Amino acid sequence: MGTLMRKYRNMGSLDRMVRAFLGTCCIVLGVFAPGVIGVSLLNALVVAFGVINVVSSAARVCPAYIACGISTLKSDDTVSESELDSKDVKDMFEIRKTRNKIVMLAVVIVTVLLVLFSIVLLHVTHDLAMSRDSMRGEAAAVLAVDLHKNATRPGFSGDGGDRALFEELAMDVNLIVFHDEDVHKISSSYERLGSDPLLVEKLLTSLKKNKLSKTQVTRKMLMHEGHHFLQSTLPVTDQTWVSVVFDSNVHIGSISGLFVPKIVIVSVSVLWLAIWGVTYGLRKYSQQTIKAARELRYRSTHDSLTGLRNRIGLDETLKNRIDQTDPMKNGFAVVLIDLVRFRYVNDTLGYELGDQLLVEVAERLKRISSEYYDIIRMSSDVFCVICPCDHDRANACRVANKIQDCIEAQKQLGDIPLNMQTRVGMSFYPFDSASGPELVRLADIALTQSKKHNIRISYYQADNDSHSVRKLTLLAGLRSAIEEGELSLVYQPKVDIQKNTLVGVEALVRWTHPEYGAISPVEFVGWAEKSGLIDKLTHWVLHTAEEQSRLWTAAGYYIPIAINLSPVNLCNEDLALLVEKLVTEGAFGHGLLELELTENAVMEDPTKALETMLAFHKLGIQIAIDDFGTGLSSFTYLRRFPVSNLKIDRTFVMDTGIEDRDAVLLRSMIELGHNLECVVTAEGVEDQEVLELLRKYGCDYVQGYGVCRPTTAQGVLEWYLASGYQGQQLAA
Repeated sequence: MGTLMRKYRNMGSLDRMVRAFLGTCCIVLGVFAPGVIGVSLLNALVVAFGVINVVSSAARVCPAYIACGISTLKSDDTVSESELDSKDVKDMFEIRKTRNKIVMLAVVIVTVLLVLFSIVLLHVTHDLAMSRDSMRGEAAAVLAVDLHKNATRPGFSGDGGDRALFEELAMDVNLIVFHDEDVHKISSSYERLGSDPLLVEKLLTSLKKNKLSKTQVTRKMLMHEGHHFLQSTLPVTDQTWVSVVFDSNVHIGSISGLFVPKIVIVSVSVLWLAIWGVTYGLRKYSQQTIKAARELRYRSTHDSLTGLRNRIGLDETLKNRIDQTDPMKNGFAVVLIDLVRFRYVNDTLGYELGDQLLVEVAERLKRISSEYYDIIRMSSDVFCVICPCDHDRANACRVANKIQDCIEAQKQLGDIPLNMQTRVGMSFYPFDSASGPELVRLADIALTQSKKHNIRISYYQADNDSHSVRKLTLLAGLRSAIEEGELSLVYQPKVDIQKNTLVGVEALVRWTHPEYGAISPVEFVGWAEKSGLIDKLTHWVLHTAEEQSRLWTAAGYYIPIAINLSPVNLCNEDLALLVEKLVTEGAFGHGLLELELTENAVMEDPTKALETMLAFHKLGIQIAIDDFGTGLSSFTYLRRFPVSNLKIDRTFVMDTGIEDRDAVLLRSMIELGHNLECVVTAEGVEDQEVLELLRKYGCDYVQGYGVCRPTTAQGVLEWYLASGYQGQQLAA
């Protein structure tokens, strides 16, 4: 019993002292001084209230507190907002503060209403008391008025029963005074002036302060030498009034009348019940509010299917984990797990079985995790495990392997046995980043690498991070760079090593960014293809190269220009129209334009590529296959393509020796090109030894740093004039 009572204790020391004192006073008042209240039922209620408070104080348990769910213990009063970490507790703290404000407001309102009610009650009670006490005196005054009026009649003797009744009624009256509107006394045989002339003066002075009513009786209290008197004034005629003064038991004419025991007890009881009623109602409302808020927060931070935390809950989890981890001693790993080909499960077996699979994966993750792990469902088929690890990352590696082995174990989905494969990407705190969102981003990059290279586990490596702020900035600025002239063209000469002549140049685009400087074409051309800007970029290159060709032609130099096309360009009909215009109306006539397509670009859609290449061939445009030897060419298609030039990739050319197997491949590729009736160009020639070897193998054209580095249009002319290579000039 004692243990149970200790469990429900909810009264602080000060609260118990006040309750004990209040309860004792109520018991004494109701038992030993019942006359103060004067009402038996009210006395019994006061005693019962006192007993409840004394017992509650002794037991330290208040039933009303239990009902309202509150406590006045010191430990509850000293909780500060800064010490609260849980969102639920913070919500409760805020609701408690709001509830206290509403209770205080309710107390103020009820108190004001009680005061107003008491004042009205005082006024009504006062009027009723004066009416009761003035009945006998006013009856004497009325009889005096009648006798006074009859005294003016002829033959009135003043004797009889009325006179005797008047004398009897007037025995309790101190004064009966007749007067006019200006409060001048009027003599009458029925007046009573008493033995105290000062009381008469007091009466007349009081009458002068108020306007006399001609239609009704007016009553008021009159104080004289510490005694309470009642004063009533009755109209006699239009010019005559009679005022009567008599002793009164009415003593509630001041504010002190509010503090009589009955009114005080009733007011305190009403106030007490109002406080508890409001507190109880607000407590129940706040409990429902907290419950609804907790449920809403849970739904927003947890996955409805698996019950795990979701992507929103991950942010809070990472923040707490970072706050609790000492980066000098420990760390933790963010492990992202992707279910390989999960979409095929949904498409083949249906979403219901797919959901069962996700639930099964979540349950397996829960079984292998410890209390120090956090498990989150990131998206449809991606889960995240946050686990502690030491600085050598060994623990995280073991966890990742354990996770994969557990998930990839065969499972029965309905009647179908199923084996799942997973890919894992990991990032580490504090090695990779000290920011929670950044750790997730880096782990996602590692997961992308894991899926791309088909490996089980991948760690974040900065070299693989192409999703940087720099990339986003450059990608956003590429469009404006094309439109506002931040791009430029350089040209790399291509020479015929058998005839020692310049046969053309390859146009290469360059971008100098205002902030990041020179940007590699390998970098931004790929972005242009993915962002849909490649057509705009290719059009700019064609226009710029055509203008340069016009200038060279005007200067008397016949220099064909080769331009690279993207696989995306082959599907753009506007490109064919532009090329036709530049050839027929621009400076690209007479074979001054060559278009280069990569081997893989041609093989992506051979039918479309053949159609486009035939259209270009009819315009007299030379077509070259770039990076030949690195793709997956089909010789059947290659035989049908109107190709005039095969460009052997630099990987077969650089550092080629006489006895190398690469040399054998190189010689075979040159022979293959000649058998297809194509000229063969070797890229990446960097020294004279390789150049001589290529000449020996019968290679037609070469280009590379060993011939000339990419340079400006003016640089091409300067190199040409100094190189000794011959060129074709247009006739004057």
